[in-house]
Amino acid sequence: MTSTVPTAGVRTYRSVTAEQTWERIAHLLPAVGITRVADVTGLDELGIPVYLAVRPTSRTLAVSQGKGLTPIDSKVSAVMESIETWHAENVHLAPERVGPAREVCEAYDLPSYDLRSLSVAPRPLLTDSLVLDWVTGPGLLTGTPHPVPLPALSLDARLGIAWDYIQFLPSSNGLASGNTATEAKLHGLLEIVERDCTAQLASTPLSQRRYTDPRTASAGPVHTVLDGFEAARCWLEVCDATNELGVPCYVVYTWAADLPVLFAGAGCHPDPTVALLRALTEAAQSRLTFISGTRDDFANAMYHGSRNFDARPPVTHPATESVPDAPDLLSSLEGILGQIARRVAARTGTEPFSVDLTRPEFAVPVWRTFAPGLHFSGRHEVSRG
Repeated sequence: MTSTVPTAGVRTYRSVTAEQTWERIAHLLPAVGITRVADVTGLDELGIPVYLAVRPTSRTLAVSQGKGLTPIDSKVSAVMESIETWHAENVHLAPERVGPAREVCEAYDLPSYDLRSLSVAPRPLLTDSLVLDWVTGPGLLTGTPHPVPLPALSLDARLGIAWDYIQFLPSSNGLASGNTATEAKLHGLLEIVERDCTAQLASTPLSQRRYTDPRTASAGPVHTVLDGFEAARCWLEVCDATNELGVPCYVVYTWAADLPVLFAGAGCHPDPTVALLRALTEAAQSRLTFISGTRDDFANAMYHGSRNFDARPPVTHPATESVPDAPDLLSSLEGILGQIARRVAARTGTEPFSVDLTRPEFAVPVWRTFAPGLHFSGRHEVSRG
């Protein structure tokens, strides 16, 4: 089955169309090692477009996936994710400073932040006196250079020749590409906020969660996607995971008798409809990840564990929340980025910042965004409890 979901009534919040993006990036596939781009939509009954991009020489995951309302959206999403991952596996930056966190932050006239708020290894030896290589990235509000350890940027999971105690685990949290630098930074910051929301949701009992009726959304594409789940006889549960940052975030859980595994998807965006669609399409992508079996980071629990249910998961509370319309304040991408960055800084006391990983020879904006003080789970699990 192949499908295209009508997109009328949903803003893209992109500077160019997906078709234009594809024209810009198609010639880069050999350079980053992408050997195959496949439409796997037909492996499932939902009809929600899902593509994958295969990069056999990857230093982390060989397969990147993309979802969207149309095949071209999904195709571009998969390829852009693979391209941005290549950039993080091949960080070209040289250290700007070498020293302990306290001294480096003082050199930039900034308060030292807790390095453990980054993606750290189990039982790290991180202290304010540990000497590290550092690079900087501009703050999302002031443009002031903010330091971050260079090893925290890398997605290179290969074993090095020399012995070294690993302080940071490879993580793509906050890594994003876009048609412009602003798009990439916004995408990365929204991912970080999403992970913060889902980390809080994971510790919230089912009885205390807020459940949303997705049929209250006004945009037609939401209903088309929901129709696909219903036609495939899928049970759906939508949780409003929005936290004190006030950026709409939804988590979708789905289960079906003929595929009795609990799948989840999450989406975060200032436009609630976009956030919901991202969560729904990610849940569909999660099903296809399982069905296609192409990912190389499956946890055993996917096949034998808490995600397997012989019957539909129990429903604790009715869905009483509605999906609000987009607020009028959503104008420029720069304005949206600044608004969210201010909220993050107000909560954490640290200005979020981004490091430029863009390669001039590719001219695809790739940035890694950091927001020290927000939470995330290492495997990005969205637990239902």
